[in-house]
Amino acid sequence: MRTQLIQYLDAGGSVYFEGNDIGYNNKSYDIWPYTGLNYVGDGAAATTGNVQSITGFGMCSGMGFGYPYKSEADGYVDDFSSNGAEIVFESQDGKGRIGAYTGPGYRTITSSVFFSVFQESGTTREQLMEAYMDFLTGATSVADDLTGILNPVTVSVASPATGQLSAAVQL
Repeated sequence: MRTQLIQYLDAGGSVYFEGNDIGYNNKSYDIWPYTGLNYVGDGAAATTGNVQSITGFGMCSGMGFGYPYKSEADGYVDDFSSNGAEIVFESQDGKGRIGAYTGPGYRTITSSVFFSVFQESGTTREQLMEAYMDFLTGATSVADDLTGILNPVTVSVASPATGQLSAAVQL
């Protein structure tokens, strides 16, 4: 799978990586340099807690979300520093949790916090996803040009904190 992801990125693709242990599980593999991040460390167990809230910077400046502190989603949340990527969200303790990277011909966003459980407080997940998509697509407005042409797609994601989340996407 990593080989195919690397080939896809090298061909000009964009990828969103997510998982509380995304750095811990991939720091030694050849895909990790494509994130533009340094793996700093594995967080604490959920019973101790890691993330109460996240604050945006750079392309996510002005955005912020609560996070389900001491929940299953808050277990062993990795933290990152930049190795070329822009840290676009930090937790309340100043630790990098999400990075956005523009490599030679590709783009990645890497998150150690789960998008599906972000608690909205002034910023919506829809606004954040729009910023992510603008970054990953280079803000080409391709989606605007395809409005009504593509069939709707339903995406189902299992969230460790809240169960199942389904979303219908129509371009």
